[in-house]
Amino acid sequence: MDGKAKLLIIGFCSLLVLTSISGANHLVKSEIVQKPSQLVEAEKALQDAFVAVLEAEQAGASITGLIDQLNSYIDHLAHAEMSFRTGNISGAIDKIASIIKAASEVKTEAVNAQSRALTSSVVAFRLNVVLSFAGGFFFVLLLYVVWKLYRLYYIKRLSTSKPEVRTIEA
Repeated sequence: MDGKAKLLIIGFCSLLVLTSISGANHLVKSEIVQKPSQLVEAEKALQDAFVAVLEAEQAGASITGLIDQLNSYIDHLAHAEMSFRTGNISGAIDKIASIIKAASEVKTEAVNAQSRALTSSVVAFRLNVVLSFAGGFFFVLLLYVVWKLYRLYYIKRLSTSKPEVRTIEA
């Protein structure tokens, strides 16, 4: 082959490679799709619910049921996102609406659990303070009664004893 034919083949191959790269880049760009606002709103609602559950747990509330519910709602959200990507937009929007409603209910339950836990801890603290003072009072009272009884016993024993007087001889 002569030089012009080689140059033509190399140019044609490089043109094919460049068009395939730019075409693949175009395909990748076309697959990137924005999430619908309902999906973002559902993710935000679940995030807010998780934060509320975390705060309830930090307050001392039992949150295992709420966490289980939120985990199942995350699974439902993943299914809704897959429905959206496959083109079942109306089904995805219905799932997302139910997820948003359920997440707000879980958030409300978490706030209520947090409030109950805080109230319970305040009541427990007050009860602890009252019982500590009462216990201290009764302990001091018991010591006083024991001291009085011992004092009476000691005085009685002292009054019945016969003291001996000793003289010092010089």
